[in-house]
Amino acid sequence: MFFMVHQREDTGPSKVTPLNTGNFSTVEEDRDAVWIVEFYTTWAKNCIPFSATFNRLSNKYGSDKIKFGKVDIGRFRTLATRYHINTSAVSNNELPTLILFEKGEPAPNQRLPVMKPDGSLHEQYVLLSEENLVKFFKLEDRKANGGLLSNAEEKRKGAVKRINNKKVKKAKK
Repeated sequence: MFFMVHQREDTGPSKVTPLNTGNFSTVEEDRDAVWIVEFYTTWAKNCIPFSATFNRLSNKYGSDKIKFGKVDIGRFRTLATRYHINTSAVSNNELPTLILFEKGEPAPNQRLPVMKPDGSLHEQYVLLSEENLVKFFKLEDRKANGGLLSNAEEKRKGAVKRINNKKVKKAKK
């Protein structure tokens, strides 16, 4: 029996930091920057073409306030387990997984593919194109504001949170 393992094609220079179990603490301890971390494997077909897209994003948006990292979860499964990433051979739809970290923690609702609270994949799939990732992670806004979201975006997030809290309170009554 033969297995074919595709090699990633990390074409061109990038500002992506290779991460592993030994240095992942740099992400978890970084309070001054946001990190977008790609969790990938060499055997998942979706990961191979995505590498060049991630490199381009790192070159365009990477700075000391917006950092990019990647973890081969085929080699570092403990990190996959820690961040609830399925590494089974049938998990192609979950890979690559992108998580935005703020102040060392995964930011709420900043994970692709989007997961339901029960851990299953959300039906609404976001195509991992450069344009969609810029929108989803609000990279233009973060770049203009040193990694942070603008005041307008923070106010919008606060308003959405207040509305959601009111819905929860009404539902409990």
